[in-house]
Amino acid sequence: MTHGVLDCFYRLRDLVVPDECGACGDKPPPGRPLCRPCAETLVELRPVSRVVAAARVHAVGEYRGVLRSCLLQFKEKGRRDLAEPLARLMANRVGDPNAPSGPTVLIPVPSTRRAVRNRGFDHLHELTSRLARLMGGTVWSSALTMLPRRDSVGLSRVRRQRLARETLRPVPRRVRAVRAALAVGAVVNVMLVDDIVTTGATLEAAYALLNREGVGVTGVITAASAGSDPDLMMTS
Repeated sequence: MTHGVLDCFYRLRDLVVPDECGACGDKPPPGRPLCRPCAETLVELRPVSRVVAAARVHAVGEYRGVLRSCLLQFKEKGRRDLAEPLARLMANRVGDPNAPSGPTVLIPVPSTRRAVRNRGFDHLHELTSRLARLMGGTVWSSALTMLPRRDSVGLSRVRRQRLARETLRPVPRRVRAVRAALAVGAVVNVMLVDDIVTTGATLEAAYALLNREGVGVTGVITAASAGSDPDLMMTS
């Protein structure tokens, strides 16, 4: 084999069976996406709760350290094998005594089509589908969509809120299905799913939009919280 062909082979192999820890880069146990120290660090994270638009946000931990590294590798570097451990941590967070219980529908906060194309996959759809399976008695629906929009990095909270309101849209037939499930009691909770909550502007817009559509949001489950307002945050 030529050097170029070998390089391509190893790249493809690493996509299927990554040989590096998804957080620190060390060699993990065979078939595992994380080395033991990083996996243990994630399990021991102190959960974080905050309130956004009257909905309780249940986060695995603060957006830093090992959790931040995992999310960046999953979201921006295509480490899809990290979806399972992240979803498992989120499922455990929802399973705490303070979280809603009963039949649940999960609705992921949408990404733009351009973001999905750039990443090569829809990271929140993947995370939400795994989370629904792990939670049991839970389904998920892509009931929201996002119009093309500029990146919100660097924008103020007010401008993020306006941008989210202008670009978030319901998917009518899916919203109707969720509303019907709520009406007959097949679903008692509706939870938004996000990977990282920062200012909460997009969540506020999603919460308001779904409420206008007759779908009351019970809470939010996220991998990490990066909120900057100490008055909105409290550890639990």
